[in-house]
Amino acid sequence: MDIPEYYSAYLSTGNPGPLVPVVEHNREDIVSLAGILSALNLQLTSKDK
Repeated sequence: MDIPEYYSAYLSTGNPGPLVPVVEHNREDIVSLAGILSALNLQLTSKDK
């Protein structure tokens, strides 16, 4: 199933179980983006010194 199908299943059943891997993947994306932002900020601020 693709994500829209998982969401549709959740809407029809009320069971959030199939969405758990989707939410976990999104969490990993957010953590990764925070790391990228931190590294970019470090590079940009170290050039100012």
